[in-house]
Amino acid sequence: MLKVLVTGAAGFIGSHLIKSLLLESSYFIYALVREKHSSFSENTFLKYIYSDLSSVDFADSLPDNIDIVIHLAQSPNYRQFPEKSDDIFAVNIQSTYKLLEWSRKSGVKRFLFASSGNVYRTSNKPLSEDDICEPAGFYGKTKYIGELLVNSYSTFFEVSILRIFGVYGPGQKGMTVSNIIEKVKNRQDVTIAANIGLQFTPLFVDDCVALIGLLIHNPFLKPIYNLSGNEQLDLRELAEKVGALLSIHPTLVVIDGNPMYMNGDSHLIVNSLGYTYKFNIDSGLQKTLFP
Repeated sequence: MLKVLVTGAAGFIGSHLIKSLLLESSYFIYALVREKHSSFSENTFLKYIYSDLSSVDFADSLPDNIDIVIHLAQSPNYRQFPEKSDDIFAVNIQSTYKLLEWSRKSGVKRFLFASSGNVYRTSNKPLSEDDICEPAGFYGKTKYIGELLVNSYSTFFEVSILRIFGVYGPGQKGMTVSNIIEKVKNRQDVTIAANIGLQFTPLFVDDCVALIGLLIHNPFLKPIYNLSGNEQLDLRELAEKVGALLSIHPTLVVIDGNPMYMNGDSHLIVNSLGYTYKFNIDSGLQKTLFP
């Protein structure tokens, strides 16, 4: 049985990933979280570790003989630059280095790092793994620095970097899809720059964790993979689809400004793993709204 350490275990992707891995009975999972939550489940093959990644000595609480590290954690304050820059740096960069160094000394065999599509230079075309990395914001820069650190340890264990785009699903809060859902539900204005607002490639969380699970089972053929949906969607289309499912006519307000783009190209990982998406945008939104 493989021993897996998952950071960010209480987060949206982390909590879904752990549930998925526990179904296989092939792993003993150590779930690293900041604090205890009433929603945490009990399982013979799951142990929670309560530790703050912003602390310089968090690795002192980690167990021995871990086979795989899945580093999903990021600062919960990642949008609050510069007010929370210390925490963003500590969790996104410092903890990544500490975890890598602990993994080297502890004999870890594989290390997966959750990065972001925000590391790329902005483009209105789908972004592939070979495209230029030129993150615009502080958050994207910290993720890219994390990638560079992870790559530096590739001689000590297998590493894989996952650049994740637009994950969504039931129970999520404060992200693009969930924010639009709340606005439509509450009959609030949905403001859209240049009639697009944002164009992106949303990835339903079940597909996201299935891809990560398959990657764990296979050799890391490439050091970097994009994880994104395979359909492009803009905010107008998203609001209209949500409205149709809720039988609410969304209030769309077109404003001046430049649209944003965050379209990922996930052909590399999908083809490498022979994966077929289980959810398209319509079925993913259906399950998000009516889980």
